[in-house]
Amino acid sequence: MVNAPPSLPPERGPYQIAGADANGNTLFDMRFAMDESVCGEGDVEGGGFVFFVPMRADWSNELARIELSGPGGYVVMSKAAARTTTG
Repeated sequence: MVNAPPSLPPERGPYQIAGADANGNTLFDMRFAMDESVCGEGDVEGGGFVFFVPMRADWSNELARIELSGPGGYVVMSKAAARTTTG
């Protein structure tokens, strides 16, 4: 968590980021489009995003899981796991 003004995605898209507490209750959930960056001979290397999601102060103790999903799969980060899980 950082102390910064919210910065949210300008449009909905095929990607989703969601946060949940240990009981599976959703704390935040948003869909967005990701800009693709082009490198070299026009091959798409990937995309990127940076958002500052408005959070309540008590979420710092409650946030247990963040999942990012999109057309290429998903990644999960959790307090319980020593590392991320991808699919």
